[in-house]
Amino acid sequence: MRFINLSDTDIHVFQCLYDVLAVSAASGPILLLEQPREQVVIGRKAIMEECVHLDFCRTNGIPIIRTPSPHNRSMVSYEQALKGMVAISLESPLIAGAAEGKSLIVKSLVASVNNLGLSASYLPKSNNITVGGRKVSAIISWVSHNILLFGFSLLLDFDYDRAEQTIISEKNMRESLTTIRKESGRDVTIEEVKTALKQGFSSVLKIELIDDELTEKETKKAEEAGEKYLSESWIKYGRWSPVKDYGQR
Repeated sequence: MRFINLSDTDIHVFQCLYDVLAVSAASGPILLLEQPREQVVIGRKAIMEECVHLDFCRTNGIPIIRTPSPHNRSMVSYEQALKGMVAISLESPLIAGAAEGKSLIVKSLVASVNNLGLSASYLPKSNNITVGGRKVSAIISWVSHNILLFGFSLLLDFDYDRAEQTIISEKNMRESLTTIRKESGRDVTIEEVKTALKQGFSSVLKIELIDDELTEKETKKAEEAGEKYLSESWIKYGRWSPVKDYGQR
């Protein structure tokens, strides 16, 4: 399994890589990690005005990113978090279909959090991984081009005040979210979390993770995908065409 650790990437590049990995994973499974800067991330089906405090984001220069995932979730990411992406072909001998693939990836994430000395569990109804009944990792998954794509965020720390000013949430985030540092009672580092993730995926999938980088071809494809994911029509409405203006819903 390729293990790609992105560093100092453009804030939009990560979203562009879903399309890239949907092709590259045909040659083998991939685990990709990024430590993001401050940003708001919304799903493809989300209505921006209903889940984001737009004026606050504009005033404070917080970029809004729309993922290709067919969901309506919104979340805010900071430097003290990890965003991850897993891509596995449905024809891979590691899994017997999308359902088992998702189950194994979830187990890998639970094992990873447990590697940090915590006791994590998966809540299927909310599609979250929790510690002490509160979310520490949000996950999404879908299939594209016969590739199972799986995105997740893992909270190392969290600015509750900033988040409440940034996104619109029906839940009380102070009650529903927790962090690895809060539950551990110590200053867990990003590198510790990355190591725990590598060990978790390796032990559950019974596969070796090999440190790697994006190829020149993958980087070029991500840049090309930027035409779509950086477009105003995609960010605002989740729709894009090189020849059509989606200026309204």
